[in-house]
Amino acid sequence: MKKIFFLLMIFLSLLSSQCSYSKTIKIPIIYSKHVCATAYNNTVAQCDNSPDICAWGDRITDKNRNKIVAVSRDLLSNLSRNTKIYYEHNGKIHKKIVLDKMSKYGRKGTNRRFKIENSIDILMSSRRKALQFGRINKVIYWFGDYVELKDFDLPSINFKMYIDIHNRIVYINKLQNNRLKIINKILDDNNLNSNFVIINNL
Repeated sequence: MKKIFFLLMIFLSLLSSQCSYSKTIKIPIIYSKHVCATAYNNTVAQCDNSPDICAWGDRITDKNRNKIVAVSRDLLSNLSRNTKIYYEHNGKIHKKIVLDKMSKYGRKGTNRRFKIENSIDILMSSRRKALQFGRINKVIYWFGDYVELKDFDLPSINFKMYIDIHNRIVYINKLQNNRLKIINKILDDNNLNSNFVIINNL
Protein backbone atom coordinates (compact mmCIF):
# COMPACT_ATOMS: atom_id res chain seq x y z
CA MET A 1 0.00 0.00 0.00
CA LYS A 2 2.84 2.42 0.85
CA LYS A 3 4.51 1.63 -2.48
CA ILE A 4 1.29 2.31 -4.41
CA PHE A 5 0.79 5.60 -2.54
CA PHE A 6 4.40 6.65 -3.23
CA LEU A 7 4.06 5.89 -6.97
CA LEU A 8 0.80 7.78 -7.10
CA MET A 9 2.37 10.86 -5.48
CA ILE A 10 5.24 10.80 -7.97
CA PHE A 11 2.82 10.47 -10.85
CA LEU A 12 0.65 13.37 -9.65
CA SER A 13 3.64 15.67 -9.20
CA LEU A 14 4.97 14.85 -12.66
CA LEU A 15 1.50 15.21 -14.15
CA SER A 16 1.02 18.68 -12.71
CA SER A 17 4.47 19.87 -13.85
CA GLN A 18 4.22 18.47 -17.38
CA CYS A 19 0.57 19.14 -18.19
CA SER A 20 -0.39 22.34 -16.41
CA TYR A 21 -1.24 23.92 -19.77
CA SER A 22 -4.03 21.45 -20.54
CA LYS A 23 -7.24 20.34 -18.90
CA THR A 24 -7.21 16.94 -20.56
CA ILE A 25 -4.51 14.31 -20.83
CA LYS A 26 -4.61 10.95 -22.57
CA ILE A 27 -2.37 8.25 -21.13
CA PRO A 28 -1.72 5.39 -23.58
CA ILE A 29 -1.89 1.81 -22.34
CA ILE A 30 0.92 -0.29 -23.80
CA TYR A 31 0.74 -4.04 -23.28
CA SER A 32 3.80 -6.26 -23.02
CA LYS A 33 4.23 -10.01 -22.79
CA HIS A 34 7.04 -12.56 -22.70
CA VAL A 35 6.56 -15.11 -25.51
CA CYS A 36 8.43 -17.85 -27.32
CA ALA A 37 9.28 -16.60 -30.82
CA THR A 38 9.99 -18.84 -33.80
CA ALA A 39 10.04 -18.33 -37.58
CA TYR A 40 8.37 -20.10 -40.50
CA ASN A 41 8.05 -20.11 -44.28
CA ASN A 42 4.80 -20.23 -46.23
CA THR A 43 5.28 -23.69 -47.73
CA VAL A 44 2.90 -26.64 -47.95
CA ALA A 45 5.14 -28.61 -45.60
CA GLN A 46 4.97 -25.94 -42.90
CA CYS A 47 1.43 -24.66 -43.48
CA ASP A 48 -1.28 -26.42 -45.51
CA ASN A 49 -2.37 -26.81 -49.11
CA SER A 50 -2.89 -23.04 -49.40
CA PRO A 51 0.35 -21.68 -47.94
CA ASP A 52 -0.12 -18.23 -49.50
CA ILE A 53 -3.44 -17.66 -47.70
CA CYS A 54 -3.38 -16.68 -44.03
CA ALA A 55 -5.88 -17.76 -41.38
CA TRP A 56 -8.28 -14.83 -41.95
CA GLY A 57 -8.04 -15.01 -45.73
CA ASP A 58 -5.26 -12.46 -46.25
CA ARG A 59 -2.99 -13.29 -49.17
CA ILE A 60 0.78 -13.30 -48.70
CA THR A 61 2.50 -11.08 -51.25
CA ASP A 62 6.01 -9.73 -51.78
CA LYS A 63 4.76 -6.46 -50.29
CA ASN A 64 3.56 -7.82 -46.95
CA ARG A 65 5.73 -10.94 -46.58
CA ASN A 66 8.16 -9.31 -44.15
CA LYS A 67 5.38 -7.86 -41.98
CA ILE A 68 3.36 -10.97 -41.08
CA VAL A 69 3.35 -12.80 -37.77
CA ALA A 70 1.25 -15.76 -36.63
CA VAL A 71 0.22 -16.10 -32.99
CA SER A 72 -0.81 -19.08 -30.89
CA ARG A 73 -4.54 -19.52 -30.27
CA ASP A 74 -4.37 -18.60 -26.58
CA LEU A 75 -3.09 -15.11 -27.48
CA LEU A 76 -5.94 -14.25 -29.84
CA SER A 77 -8.03 -12.67 -27.08
CA ASN A 78 -5.40 -9.91 -26.85
CA LEU A 79 -3.75 -10.08 -30.27
CA SER A 80 -6.57 -9.97 -32.78
CA ARG A 81 -6.26 -9.64 -36.55
CA ASN A 82 -4.25 -6.61 -37.71
CA THR A 83 -2.77 -5.93 -34.27
CA LYS A 84 0.70 -4.41 -34.65
CA ILE A 85 3.29 -5.96 -32.36
CA TYR A 86 6.78 -4.65 -31.68
CA TYR A 87 9.94 -6.35 -30.44
CA GLU A 88 13.69 -5.87 -30.40
CA HIS A 89 16.03 -8.22 -32.26
CA ASN A 90 19.75 -7.76 -32.89
CA GLY A 91 19.57 -4.14 -31.81
CA LYS A 92 16.71 -3.19 -34.13
CA ILE A 93 13.03 -2.51 -33.45
CA HIS A 94 10.74 -4.69 -35.57
CA LYS A 95 7.05 -4.20 -36.25
CA LYS A 96 4.85 -7.10 -37.39
CA ILE A 97 1.13 -7.40 -38.10
CA VAL A 98 -0.95 -10.28 -36.75
CA LEU A 99 -2.43 -11.89 -39.87
CA ASP A 100 -2.08 -15.60 -39.18
CA LYS A 101 -2.70 -18.21 -36.49
CA MET A 102 -0.35 -20.95 -35.38
CA SER A 103 -1.43 -24.59 -35.35
CA LYS A 104 -3.12 -25.77 -32.16
CA TYR A 105 -0.56 -28.55 -31.70
CA GLY A 106 3.07 -29.19 -32.50
CA ARG A 107 5.11 -32.39 -32.50
CA LYS A 108 8.16 -33.58 -30.65
CA GLY A 109 9.68 -36.55 -32.39
CA THR A 110 7.26 -38.77 -34.29
CA ASN A 111 4.40 -39.32 -31.85
CA ARG A 112 4.48 -36.77 -29.05
CA ARG A 113 2.02 -33.92 -29.55
CA PHE A 114 2.05 -30.76 -27.45
CA LYS A 115 -0.23 -27.76 -27.31
CA ILE A 116 1.29 -24.59 -28.71
CA GLU A 117 0.79 -21.73 -26.28
CA ASN A 118 2.23 -18.29 -25.56
CA SER A 119 4.07 -18.23 -28.88
CA ILE A 120 4.51 -16.18 -32.02
CA ASP A 121 5.75 -17.40 -35.40
CA ILE A 122 7.32 -14.82 -37.71
CA LEU A 123 7.08 -15.26 -41.47
CA MET A 124 10.49 -15.23 -43.15
CA SER A 125 11.35 -14.91 -46.83
CA SER A 126 13.71 -17.91 -46.86
CA ARG A 127 14.36 -21.14 -45.00
CA ARG A 128 17.87 -19.95 -44.17
CA LYS A 129 16.56 -16.84 -42.40
CA ALA A 130 14.00 -18.88 -40.48
CA LEU A 131 16.68 -21.32 -39.28
CA GLN A 132 18.99 -18.45 -38.31
CA PHE A 133 16.24 -16.89 -36.21
CA GLY A 134 15.65 -20.18 -34.37
CA ARG A 135 13.63 -20.25 -31.14
CA ILE A 136 14.04 -17.23 -28.86
CA ASN A 137 12.30 -15.78 -25.84
CA LYS A 138 11.09 -12.29 -26.66
CA VAL A 139 9.14 -9.47 -25.06
CA ILE A 140 6.49 -8.13 -27.43
CA TYR A 141 4.63 -4.85 -27.09
CA TRP A 142 1.41 -3.48 -28.57
CA PHE A 143 -0.86 -0.49 -28.15
CA GLY A 144 -4.12 -1.27 -26.39
CA ASP A 145 -6.09 1.86 -25.56
CA TYR A 146 -5.75 4.93 -23.39
CA VAL A 147 -7.29 6.47 -20.31
CA GLU A 148 -8.38 10.08 -20.48
CA LEU A 149 -8.09 12.39 -17.48
CA LYS A 150 -10.40 15.38 -17.78
CA ASP A 151 -9.98 18.58 -15.77
CA PHE A 152 -7.50 16.66 -13.59
CA ASP A 153 -10.39 14.94 -11.88
CA LEU A 154 -7.93 12.41 -10.50
CA PRO A 155 -10.12 10.94 -7.72
CA SER A 156 -12.52 9.67 -10.41
CA ILE A 157 -9.82 7.39 -11.83
CA ASN A 158 -9.42 4.01 -10.22
CA PHE A 159 -5.63 4.05 -10.01
CA LYS A 160 -5.63 0.70 -8.27
CA MET A 161 -6.47 -0.77 -11.69
CA TYR A 162 -3.17 0.52 -13.07
CA ILE A 163 -0.71 0.69 -10.19
CA ASP A 164 -0.05 -2.76 -8.83
CA ILE A 165 2.58 -5.49 -9.20
CA HIS A 166 1.65 -6.03 -12.86
CA ASN A 167 0.73 -2.56 -14.13
CA ARG A 168 2.81 0.57 -13.82
CA ILE A 169 2.43 4.21 -14.78
CA VAL A 170 5.85 5.09 -16.18
CA TYR A 171 7.43 8.41 -17.02
CA ILE A 172 8.72 7.77 -20.55
CA ASN A 173 12.15 9.35 -20.10
CA LYS A 174 12.85 6.90 -17.25
CA LEU A 175 12.54 3.87 -19.52
CA GLN A 176 15.57 1.81 -20.48
CA ASN A 177 16.97 2.46 -23.95
CA ASN A 178 15.48 -0.46 -25.93
CA ARG A 179 12.10 -0.18 -24.24
CA LEU A 180 12.14 3.58 -24.76
CA LYS A 181 12.69 3.10 -28.51
CA ILE A 182 9.81 0.61 -28.74
CA ILE A 183 7.41 2.79 -26.76
CA ASN A 184 8.26 5.87 -28.81
CA LYS A 185 7.76 3.88 -32.02
CA ILE A 186 4.32 2.74 -30.85
CA LEU A 187 3.35 6.29 -29.87
CA ASP A 188 4.53 7.66 -33.24
CA ASP A 189 2.67 4.99 -35.22
CA ASN A 190 -0.56 5.77 -33.36
CA ASN A 191 -0.11 9.58 -33.42
CA LEU A 192 -0.03 9.75 -29.63
CA ASN A 193 1.91 12.49 -27.86
CA SER A 194 2.33 11.72 -24.18
CA ASN A 195 5.00 11.99 -21.51
CA PHE A 196 3.44 9.07 -19.67
CA VAL A 197 2.43 5.53 -20.53
CA ILE A 198 0.74 2.76 -18.61
CA ILE A 199 2.71 -0.43 -19.20
CA ASN A 200 0.53 -3.46 -18.59
CA ASN A 201 2.67 -6.59 -18.27
CA LEU A 202 0.44 -9.54 -19.10
